[in-house]
Amino acid sequence: MSQSTMDYAIWLAKGSNAHLVGIFLDEFIYRSYSVYNVFTTADDPAKVMKKLDEKDKAKRDEAVLQFKNACRKVVLIFLFAGIKVLPYRS
Repeated sequence: MSQSTMDYAIWLAKGSNAHLVGIFLDEFIYRSYSVYNVFTTADDPAKVMKKLDEKDKAKRDEAVLQFKNACRKVVLIFLFAGIKVLPYRS
């Protein structure tokens, strides 16, 4: 997740009194690694993919947490007069 993009989105939502919705899609087909490379190089592709999928999930979880925390921080700074936080995860 780009910090500058998130900061800009929060600033824009705050300035226009708008809702900011973070959408984090959990698609099984999107991976940070090449499935082909795993199957052609690993002795136990299923085991390797499981480990890599867990790392990907941890990264996605961290992105959601980072978004929620950034929005909460902004809301606290502006004494709850700021943005409405609506994180969405599919």
